[in-house]
Parts: sequence; C-alpha cells; structure tokens
Amino acid sequence: MHLLPPARILPSGHSPDVTAATPSFRPLADCGLLIELERRLDPEVNARARAIAARLSAIPGVIETVPALCSALIVFDPLSTDVAALLDAAEGATQTAGAWSAASGRLIEVPVVYGGTAGPDLEEVARLCGLTPDQVVREHAGVEYAVYMLGFTPGYPYM
Repeated sequence: MHLLPPARILPSGHSPDVTAATPSFRPLADCGLLIELERRLDPEVNARARAIAARLSAIPGVIETVPALCSALIVFDPLSTDVAALLDAAEGATQTAGAWSAASGRLIEVPVVYGGTAGPDLEEVARLCGLTPDQVVREHAGVEYAVYMLGFTPGYPYM
C-alpha cells in the first residue's frame, strides 16, 4: 500500500483556496478521500461533483461515493485499493472534459397543498411578500427546483 504523496494533497486542518478552479484532495482517516471543488452554490460545480463521484464509484475497492454541493467523498477499502492509484483516478476524473457537462437527473413531481390546515401560513406569506395567495402558489409551483444534495436529515433536499 502507498501513502498519498504530500505534494498532491492538503494536510489535515488546511483549508483549500475556495475560489480556485483546481480541485483539492484531502485524505479522511485511512479510508476516505475528499475532493473539494470551488466552494460556491453553482449548478455546474454541483454537476462536476456528481459526475466525479459517479465516475469513481466504478473503481475496484471503492465502497461508496457521496457527492455534495461542491465536493465528493470517496470511501474505499484501504486493504484492497492502492491509494496512489485512487488519487490518480480522482485527478483524472476532475480533469476529464466530458465529466463537466450537466449531470443527468430525473424529474420528480411532489404533490403540494396550499392554504387551509395543510398550509396555514399562506395568507401571512402572501402578505409579507406583497402578493395574493394565488400569486404565491403560482410563483412557488411554477418553478423546477434542482436538488444539489440530500442533507443531514434522511431525505432532506438542498435545493
């Protein structure tokens, strides 16, 4: 087994340049590699994180990949994976032009009820926004929301 070469990773406790276009690689314990991209809420950055995670999930020894807003966590078996090879694959995945295109997804329609006992704050939201309740419903329901990641509560979407 090889250790990660120090020149290619950030040491623990070091924060990456959050504006840099070059990803940083951070080891997590003995079985994780965190790939951090630009730290900003951006559909393209999120698509890159998801594409990197998807690409690296096929590597033998990778147990799980977890894409997030602007990073991807690679969890691997340190007894069956050559860490240097994993880092090479991660660097290659971050540099591959095809991986930067918009990630595919699926459209899920979520039924919503507005007003009444299911939405008792509709009138207050409308008043605070200077809209009618019907305008609030049209504004809210008339948008497709992109889910960037699922959060700390199971199934909680960050949109």
